[in-house]
Amino acid sequence: MGGKANLVDDKALYNTGAELVKIMGFKNPDKFLNDPAAKDPQTGQLLHPPVQPPPDPKVMAIQAQAQNDQQELQLKAQLDQQKAKDAAALAQFKAEIDAKLKLVDAHLKALETERKAHTDQQAHQAKIAETVVGVVADAHKHDMAMAHEQQVHEQKLEQGNAAHQAKLQQMKTKPKGNGK
Repeated sequence: MGGKANLVDDKALYNTGAELVKIMGFKNPDKFLNDPAAKDPQTGQLLHPPVQPPPDPKVMAIQAQAQNDQQELQLKAQLDQQKAKDAAALAQFKAEIDAKLKLVDAHLKALETERKAHTDQQAHQAKIAETVVGVVADAHKHDMAMAHEQQVHEQKLEQGNAAHQAKLQQMKTKPKGNGK
């Protein structure tokens, strides 16, 4: 058509084709050609609507780029959303771990305090036991010294008694009239 689409329309082409089919000896041109004016009796729509021209490649490229950009934006939004979810989950996990670590730390401090108190109590009990042993040793030493002094005292008393008895005996055996 050489760019002259306005010279021949669909109906004129059909009529030309129909005449050629009749010249060739066929009675029904609809067997070979579609009538562009034929309508569906039920809907009233054309049975053979004209074929739409192909879209402009430039428009298709722009549409494809726009669709690609839209998909890229959607993917970026999904990625950002996933990052936000991951960051929130990580923050929650970190908070839970920090809380558990604080509990463990508090427990360890309590155990350390308890262990120190126990160690201090054992040291105090050992010191008390040492003091008691010292007091008992001093008391025993004192008792031994007292027993020794008692023994010495009793020996002196016995000696003093024996000397006194001897003097008494001597006095009994001495004659009484000596003149003195």
